[in-house]
Amino acid sequence: MAQRPLGHTIIAVGKGLKCVFLVGVGIAAIVAAHGDPQSELMQVADALRIDPGGRHLNHLLEVVTRMSPEKLDALGIGSFVYAALFAVEGVGLWLQKHWAEILTIVITVSFIPFEIFEIAHHASIAKVITLVLNVAAVVYLVAREVKRRSKAGGRASSRGRRSGTSPSRASAAT
Repeated sequence: MAQRPLGHTIIAVGKGLKCVFLVGVGIAAIVAAHGDPQSELMQVADALRIDPGGRHLNHLLEVVTRMSPEKLDALGIGSFVYAALFAVEGVGLWLQKHWAEILTIVITVSFIPFEIFEIAHHASIAKVITLVLNVAAVVYLVAREVKRRSKAGGRASSRGRRSGTSPSRASAAT
């Protein structure tokens, strides 16, 4: 197998990190749904050495304690589904599979309108950085696809010239 392009490595590692994060969210949500959410979250924060008085943790506590067990279960299941999707994308890109490039383009492009909506309503540096990275990944993968198709088209037209028929005549004859 040819050396993995740096762009594939960066995107695959990013997908892997998102996958690990979402699995953590999924586990935390399911555990919180079947216990005391505040206590469970504080135990996780302590294990991760997160400041218990931090504003982000307090905001998360407010959100989680307002959620019903059913919503926490749904959040957990949804997190696992997205984690699986990111895992498939990341492993496919790591293995340099063409289908993974197409899948990543389609899925990433489908999230961009939601990211823009979120930025318009609740802007943050993290959301802007996420959008920029996702757009960069799509541009990189689309450029690779265009290059791949132009190479394939070039090979087809050169075969047609050697045989004395144009690619369009050759395809019409078959």
